[in-house]
Amino acid sequence: MRDQFASIKLQLEVMARSRNETAELAEEPFELSQTLRGQWLTADYAAKRRILEIVLLNCRLEGATLVPTMRKPFDVLAEGHSVPSSRGGGI
Repeated sequence: MRDQFASIKLQLEVMARSRNETAELAEEPFELSQTLRGQWLTADYAAKRRILEIVLLNCRLEGATLVPTMRKPFDVLAEGHSVPSSRGGGI
């Protein structure tokens, strides 16, 4: 019983640590977006290139137009949600 309890406690600690690491990874893009303008204005050419690579990572060039490439789950948001007609018959 003690071994099972210790094993479960260890699994819970690993899950909590994993959740915290995931939360930290989610914060990084947000923090970057908040400071990006200032970084751009003071950056050298190499840093500006890296910022553009990050920002335009999911873009493709179609002729002379830069088009964002949406990936799941965001492709659904970009396409919009289509709602089929109601059952008919009115209100």
